[in-house]
Amino acid sequence: MNLNNTVSHIKIILFILLSLTILTVFRVAWESYYTPPKNYQAVNGAVNLNNANLQGDTIMRVNGEWGFTPGKFLDPINPSPAGSLIEVPGDWSDELSADHQVDTYGYGTYQVNVTLPDTDFSSYGIRFERISTAAKVFVNGELVKESEPVATNTETSSARMHGPFSGYFSTQERELNIVVHLSNFEIPLFGGITKSVEIGSYEAIHNKATQSIILQIIITFIYLLHAAYVFFIYFLRKSNLEKELLFYGLLTLHSAIVLLFDQEVLLTLPFEADKTYKLVIFFYITTLFLIGKFIQHVIKSMRKAYDYMTYYYVGLVIINLLLPLDYFYRFAIFVLGFFVITVPFLFYDVIQKIRHGYRDGFFILLALTGYTSNMLWGSGIKLAGFEFPYYPFDTLITILVLAFMLLKKQIYISNQYSVQTEKLKEADKQKDEFLARTSHELRNPLHGIINIGQSLLEQSSSKKSHENITLLLQIGRQMKHTLNDLLAISQLKDGRIKLKQEAIHLRSVAAGILEMAKFMPNKENVVLKLDVPASFPPIRADENRLTQVMFNLVYNAVRYTNEGSISISAKQEKGMAVISVEDTGVGIKQEDQQRLFQPYEQVDSSINTADGGIGLGLSICQELVKLHGGDIYLQSTVGVGTTVTFSIPLAAKQEETSEIEVAPALETVPEPLHQESPQQLPIDAATILLVDDDPVNLKVLENILQADYKIMKMVDPMKALEIIEQHQIDLLIADVMMPTMSGYELTREVRKKHTLTELPILLLTARHQPEDLQAGLAVGANDYVTKPVDAIELRARLHALISLKLSVSEQLRTEAAWLQSQIQPHFLFNTLNTIVALQDIDQKRANRLLEKFGNYLRGSFKEYYHKRLIPLAEELDLVRSYLYIEKERFGDRILVNWDVEQNELYLPPFTIQPLIENALRHGILKRSSGGTIGIQVKKSGIYYKVCITDNGVGMSQVKIEEILQLTRQTGGVGVTNTHRRLLQLYGEGLTIQSEPDKGTKISFRLPSENTVL
Repeated sequence: MNLNNTVSHIKIILFILLSLTILTVFRVAWESYYTPPKNYQAVNGAVNLNNANLQGDTIMRVNGEWGFTPGKFLDPINPSPAGSLIEVPGDWSDELSADHQVDTYGYGTYQVNVTLPDTDFSSYGIRFERISTAAKVFVNGELVKESEPVATNTETSSARMHGPFSGYFSTQERELNIVVHLSNFEIPLFGGITKSVEIGSYEAIHNKATQSIILQIIITFIYLLHAAYVFFIYFLRKSNLEKELLFYGLLTLHSAIVLLFDQEVLLTLPFEADKTYKLVIFFYITTLFLIGKFIQHVIKSMRKAYDYMTYYYVGLVIINLLLPLDYFYRFAIFVLGFFVITVPFLFYDVIQKIRHGYRDGFFILLALTGYTSNMLWGSGIKLAGFEFPYYPFDTLITILVLAFMLLKKQIYISNQYSVQTEKLKEADKQKDEFLARTSHELRNPLHGIINIGQSLLEQSSSKKSHENITLLLQIGRQMKHTLNDLLAISQLKDGRIKLKQEAIHLRSVAAGILEMAKFMPNKENVVLKLDVPASFPPIRADENRLTQVMFNLVYNAVRYTNEGSISISAKQEKGMAVISVEDTGVGIKQEDQQRLFQPYEQVDSSINTADGGIGLGLSICQELVKLHGGDIYLQSTVGVGTTVTFSIPLAAKQEETSEIEVAPALETVPEPLHQESPQQLPIDAATILLVDDDPVNLKVLENILQADYKIMKMVDPMKALEIIEQHQIDLLIADVMMPTMSGYELTREVRKKHTLTELPILLLTARHQPEDLQAGLAVGANDYVTKPVDAIELRARLHALISLKLSVSEQLRTEAAWLQSQIQPHFLFNTLNTIVALQDIDQKRANRLLEKFGNYLRGSFKEYYHKRLIPLAEELDLVRSYLYIEKERFGDRILVNWDVEQNELYLPPFTIQPLIENALRHGILKRSSGGTIGIQVKKSGIYYKVCITDNGVGMSQVKIEEILQLTRQTGGVGVTNTHRRLLQLYGEGLTIQSEPDKGTKISFRLPSENTVL
């Protein structure tokens, strides 16, 4: 295994070295192609090009010893002799006067004499690769080029940063006197002519400058194009999961911006050179940061080092922004550290990913190698004085390799989308077939259930049986409605629905629909209205399908209307009957209205109820109305109501309608849609709170459970939270899908105050996927039951949960009593020894101590300590006896301060005594001098606050957390037990504040209106 790892590492390292070698060879070849074939060095301020060949694109460098006069701008026509010689290219710091605090700040004059060869042209060019920062170039006394106005002091200088610049001139003379006035009061890093000076024909100099500019523009355009399409893909998907796309887009955009300031400096910014230079520094460190973030997201790395990289980067940016450029050399150490640390780490992380099977890591390695090569050569060019022509390929390779990798990934994702699309189409087809077969198979047994239920209803004699069977029939009809929808959507897709249209009376159908609505899962205070006159003309429709359309619309209206009215109305319009179903329900958002006519689409559950349905109703209505030759549309306002309107053709006058039976007049159905009869609850049973927004479901659960438990019902989850705080609830049963607050959210809120054993929660839902079970348990549910509920299973699960709750409560009380009864033997022996010793010294003290000792023993074994709550006075009496015994034993080492306002409170037994014992044994008695224990009971708002303080040795925060750990099972459980019992009873436990060597404060709160439970 180790040999394989070694071979893998060697392959990766060889790949990196080979890539770096190839890139270096290309760069050197590029430099060799553009470097002048021969350099003519100036000596003593003169250079002889008499033997040079300046034909074609040949360019000669005229570096060497130039004349230099610091602190003066010499006359370009008749310049004075140079004060000294200076090396070009090179920094002028050693030649300047010491008038400025920064060595590179100053001004002066460069001059050199050039002897030209005999040529057949008279137009020449001169090119300066870099001058900082302002310069005027004169040839034989004539101004050839001015980069920026030169200055003699800092106050008058405002030069901007420039890249290479070229000047052009014409002359017939072979002797050239080149004079350069130069000043620098902006850049403290370098000064003077720091790059080569080249001379050649006009065409040669112009072509070199133009080629470099065109190449930069092309590369910039490529980067911008990459950035544009990457941003387009990223924002089109509106996904934050592929952040590598975002960082790649930022990297390419950033690289394009960097090119505007690099080499030829295509964009000259309108502020001084020092600020531009700081901006350049920012861009170069940002490049590495963006590469790092891209790599982090593309390889899905979870290393914390990337966070540290971000902090380091942010720190560099802030320092670069605030620190003057004069301190660059100190700041450069940190910049160099950023590169030296980050680049090797990125190589390391990518190599580790490759070793674990990430094959695309080689693309990243190649890109990193290209960036590293460009960074190293760039540093040499900027800092070490290397001179190379503009070379774009290292960075271009980095960008293109990453682009290829992302394109490969996107192609793979696209192929996966195509495969998944075909699978989804096939699954959708299979789903439709399955639903159709299942619905058909379920119809027969469902009809049998409904028929048998109807027979039992007719034969039932008791009121209770009649209610239960009526409820059973109501649930069966709801299920039948769902099955009808599933069959209808399948038939519509297959084109198997054939209408049997005939002349029918609309009022008769509408009245029957409203009668059917009485048996739906309804809400209170909703009135059904029929606004179709008896004289309304017949319509041409399939009665069964028209009934299905209107029933679906009324059914939806009932579901989403809490109070008000639901009405059916109709009018004639251009040979059509325009029928409207209007409700005063919660309404539908504008953006959801058209979507609702698609199969399986439902509105946002935060607006409407989620008491059932699969989103087929309006889709079926639309298809059936279109088959009739009509149209359907919806109008709704949130909080006002909804109106669904559809049209059906009117019947021709000659069609037979005499056999149509007109329904009796029914203008209003005033009965409320739901009434709940009071239920006598058992007295001694556990209390169960049922929460469901569907009253039918609540009624079903109540019928199953009311014989064994006290039942409380609530349709509003928010009010259920109030009930939980106001009453002693032993178990909560909640539906998952509810409108204002889901069962998951309700569970999460309950768990903020009540643990799994304090208040068990059972969730009910029609969904039974493993993900649903995981979600329910994750938010804190104890159990999860799917609908339809099996009564035997439900009772068994409830019995187990309630038994667990009661057993845990009993265990905590028993544990507290047991802890108190386990009086340590040495406490008994020491107390008895103290009594015996006092018999000879002070008989009264001995008798008093014996009395307190007996009181303490009786209190520790009292039978009522198995109760939930006892009077505070009883607890304090036990505490006083215990403290009296200990004071007799330890004398002045124990001092006690009492501050008790109220003795009429109730609290769990053995609550204060373990805290006192803990403060005594682990606090003040750890000190040789002893200390003081404070016992305080004070009213604070609607609570009484109990505080136990000591000035003992204290404890660390780690120890506090260990004591309060609810799962703690080992030594010193007295305080932990008290904390757990307080949590279970009041929802909050002990608060402990302590510092080593300063003491400890333990407090808890008791409701001011505490009573015995």
